[in-house]
Amino acid sequence: MTNTETSTADMTRADWLAARRTGIGGSDAAAVLGISPWATPVTVWLDKTGRAAPREETEAMRIGTELEAFVARRYSQETGRTVQRYNRMVRDGCLLGNFDRLVVPDGAKVASHMGEIRTDTVLECKTSSREWEDGVPLHYQVQVQHYMGLAPCLAHADVACLFLGRKHFETFRVERDEAVIRTMRERLTAWWAEYVEGDRMPPPTNEADCRLLWARSNPGKSVAATAEVAARLEAYRTFRDEARRAKEEADAAMGDVCAFLGDAEVLTDAATGRPLATWKSAKDARTVDWEALARALGATEAQVAEYTTTRPGSRRFLAKPADAAAKKK
Repeated sequence: MTNTETSTADMTRADWLAARRTGIGGSDAAAVLGISPWATPVTVWLDKTGRAAPREETEAMRIGTELEAFVARRYSQETGRTVQRYNRMVRDGCLLGNFDRLVVPDGAKVASHMGEIRTDTVLECKTSSREWEDGVPLHYQVQVQHYMGLAPCLAHADVACLFLGRKHFETFRVERDEAVIRTMRERLTAWWAEYVEGDRMPPPTNEADCRLLWARSNPGKSVAATAEVAARLEAYRTFRDEARRAKEEADAAMGDVCAFLGDAEVLTDAATGRPLATWKSAKDARTVDWEALARALGATEAQVAEYTTTRPGSRRFLAKPADAAAKKK
């Protein structure tokens, strides 16, 4: 396995994002394998082929970046181990990765020197609003196995997480798994060759993917359903109707609980006093009808029209009733 390293110390964010588009990174791996809660093979493909719309850094992304250093410090405080930044992008073919930190081995002064990794442990820093009841989520396990696959000397990954909900810190260890790494490498490399290098669209996995691929409909165009598509449409109708019935029952049950609460905010367990549910008033929100204000201040129709923008309508999927065709006849 031949690896290369590219320094990221002096890269701008734009340069770093451009470099990431040239291969499959740690967070991309879970998406390509279909287990990411945030991305899909289609969103990765759109990004890597330059078809994705530019995405601005969100406040949540900024907070995550800022908290990375805090999580690394907390890891050192909890474990007594020193960590070191590794300002390099590691690459092996189309597979690449940026490590959050490397853990300095006991008795050593550094975890890397002149780009050479001299440790067996990589540190991945995370924040989460929810507890990990079953340990490290699968998509994060894939991410750190991907990183360990890029550096043969890495035998462990410590995943340090600051849980924001209950405000506590915990570290989890993930051991290197050669079988998993080998399978991942094969699948990711094959995916890159077929879809990115071959410039071929991967199959969409949900409606959101379809909206990205076909944002606008072709007026008047129709297609005849195959037997498979007709069966999937019938499955959609069945699940939709079941979901509606479940929502109706859930709404009715919630209504009963709210009626019992009345103007009370908290429902408690009669025996223990433990809170079971809350029904609190949200803060009042104020909105401004800017068009009405402009007219009240004497704006003309032409002036209102000048500052009015049109937002493209999104595509809406509507399944006709199963017997619609029969009734039409």
